[in-house]
Amino acid sequence: MPAPRRPHWPILLLILLIGIALITGFFGFRRIARNHEASIGSLAVLPLENLSGDPSQDYFADGMTDELITNLVFVQFGIAKS
Repeated sequence: MPAPRRPHWPILLLILLIGIALITGFFGFRRIARNHEASIGSLAVLPLENLSGDPSQDYFADGMTDELITNLVFVQFGIAKS
């Protein structure tokens, strides 16, 4: 005598609920991330420090700071250099 078959609907319901939760979480996270990005109005770049110990290399740290600011302008941030 064969064993009685179990209904498949609980497994299908579980898979459907997990799928709905994943899709809802994905789109909810994208909406929250989009709103968070829009709230960033500016970005401050602090001067880089010369860690070499050689005072004649200060120009390199200054040049890297200026280059970082210049590249960030192309990402469409409002940069104010002090």
